[in-house]
Amino acid sequence: MAAICPNCHQPEAVAYVINEDGLYPFTCMECDASVIRSTPRGTLIGSVPCPTGGCTGSVRDAYVYDSTGRLTQLNRHRCLLCGTDQTRKAPHAADHREHAVPDPRMLRIAGRRV
Repeated sequence: MAAICPNCHQPEAVAYVINEDGLYPFTCMECDASVIRSTPRGTLIGSVPCPTGGCTGSVRDAYVYDSTGRLTQLNRHRCLLCGTDQTRKAPHAADHREHAVPDPRMLRIAGRRV
């Protein structure tokens, strides 16, 4: 899973895992900032403009810290205007075809010309 960086505000830049030890975020892939610790009972906000065409809202991630300054919650706040929780535009169906791996069976058929 990935979240918005509260430092550089890049979408999907802070990868994190949730396991039996709790929530563990990695450093930002863009600016290398760490979000694992902050001020006690602090909150950091990462936000990006809403990717929905024509919407002027934003999608936010709130990093919530406990009394020792350790990250305890990461909450995604949907766009208040359109309700999306996505941070990037969804690819169009035509984009999938451009990046698809060719079917090897079709390559063999095309190679057998008589």
